[in-house]
Amino acid sequence: MEKVRKIFSLLVVLSIFSCAKNQQNGSQIDASYDGAIVIETDLSDMELASYGNEVIYRFESIPKLVAIKPKDSRVLKNNEIYSNTNEILNKNSKKVYQNNNNIKRELNLGNCHFSYCESGFQSVMENINKNKLNLENVKVAIIDSGVKIRDEIKNQIEQEINITDDLNTENWSDHGTNIASIFTGFSKSNEVENSYAKNAKIYSIKVNVDSDNINNMQKKFGSMQLAVALDKAVILGAKIVNISLQYNNEPDKNVSSIEKLLISKAAEKGVLFVLAAGNENKNLDSEPSYPSGYSLNNIITVGSHYYDYNELKLMKSYFSNYGHSVDISAQGNDIEVINKSGHQVKQSGTSFSTPIVSSALSIYFGLYPNADLNTTLEHLYSSAIGDKNTTTKYGRLNLNTMIQLGKNKYLQSF
Repeated sequence: MEKVRKIFSLLVVLSIFSCAKNQQNGSQIDASYDGAIVIETDLSDMELASYGNEVIYRFESIPKLVAIKPKDSRVLKNNEIYSNTNEILNKNSKKVYQNNNNIKRELNLGNCHFSYCESGFQSVMENINKNKLNLENVKVAIIDSGVKIRDEIKNQIEQEINITDDLNTENWSDHGTNIASIFTGFSKSNEVENSYAKNAKIYSIKVNVDSDNINNMQKKFGSMQLAVALDKAVILGAKIVNISLQYNNEPDKNVSSIEKLLISKAAEKGVLFVLAAGNENKNLDSEPSYPSGYSLNNIITVGSHYYDYNELKLMKSYFSNYGHSVDISAQGNDIEVINKSGHQVKQSGTSFSTPIVSSALSIYFGLYPNADLNTTLEHLYSSAIGDKNTTTKYGRLNLNTMIQLGKNKYLQSF
């Protein structure tokens, strides 16, 4: 029996390795810099052009910010990016939640090994359905490789925005479609299974990713494409922004400055950004990845854990980045998703643990729509199950307790 268990465990590990390696395709964005900067200005496009500056994009969520490619330094004199940038960033710097009440023990999972059950979605949804509770819709933006609409996904897609010039969905990576299907679930035996967040109204924002095989100079909006996508997500009214992408290198300071500013400013509207920690098995405390490495209060960095059938307990996924810079984890191994062709496949990586946390937030906001940002984070982190094996700051996702904390705060039945 022990020999059979070891053989099974080896097969699981080999499967995990294959999936984690394959999922990298389509999950990275180019960090090469193309000379674009952002300025605060009242000048029109025509006036900027008269100085020889190409206007790339005008940001809507923060008026007067304009991305340009400068050809004449005169326009930049005494006109640097957003006069109170530091004030905004300092106001929204990362907080440590002192009242964290992590459960310092491993739960008895029984047969509840898989993510949907282990992280509490099954019991929460059973309770919602049993008590006929109202679950309000929540706007979720997915910034990714683009979502190809499948039957399982179409009822939850509100809008598709493509900020690239690639209109041929056959060229797109499966990655964005995989991510969307975690929220929506998949059809099996004429029933939808593992719908992590049936109340999520999805806004798909397509950016260029590594598998698109084009260089930065050819990309629409160039090195500013993620900043543009962030701006679009905020303007659309997203409550949650899921980014299961990473830069392949640290972005230029002109790029990172505007991205940090857009995310930080969105905190005033209560917008949460849920970002993948990455899959290099490195300590993010000493080697940060981006954009998850921006130290802002409304960024939730998500790692991955899995159920080890040999050790019979939950462990950090071997590929997952770790450290106190990773806030929380969810299972990210062999997650069942839908690809562009509508086939059910299994994928592994922090890309897939990230939308599980986003889904948990969608359920939470669906039950408690008036929850503010800091209370939500307090409940997310305080409910997390502290576990040295998952090597994150607060522990692993525990939706059941998170919802109970919301019930106590907002005095709503659950």
